[in-house]
Amino acid sequence: MRGGVIEECRGDLSPHIQTLLKKLELQFLNINKSMKDKERKLMTSLQNCNSFENILKESKDIYSRFDAYDNKGNIYELKCRDEYYDDVVIEFDKFSYNFLYCVELTKKSFFYVVQMPEVGGVVFDITQLHSLGHDFRWQRMKMPKTTEFGTDKTISKIVGFIPIKKQSYTFIVK
Repeated sequence: MRGGVIEECRGDLSPHIQTLLKKLELQFLNINKSMKDKERKLMTSLQNCNSFENILKESKDIYSRFDAYDNKGNIYELKCRDEYYDDVVIEFDKFSYNFLYCVELTKKSFFYVVQMPEVGGVVFDITQLHSLGHDFRWQRMKMPKTTEFGTDKTISKIVGFIPIKKQSYTFIVK
């Protein structure tokens, strides 16, 4: 809740409401930090992989559409899954924003990093897959609104699929 409408309106609010908003912001930021613990561990494991040469940094913007970036300007979306899937799911909104950001604006690459049982960490070079004509088989599906808060609410999402065999490489998650 940095900047934006809340910051602009805060001066017009009573001190009591301002205090409540501040508490809400702190709770939101604490939830966000705890949600990312698994992704941070995944990022650290990738960083420590012998075949990985780039220096990763976590995106500090809580509203960012990607989780990390490297010293070359490439971006990374990190996902931790509790189950193994032969076809990894990627949400269209993450794909479209990050792919266009990389290809059109920065001329860099977009990597999708997924942790799953049985395989550890898996890296997909989305930019390369797209340039090779990979068919993501986009479709609308009912899916959990979020997996972060333990809710069972579902919404319709457009998702695509990437076969595990199309990974760029795998690594051990410690």
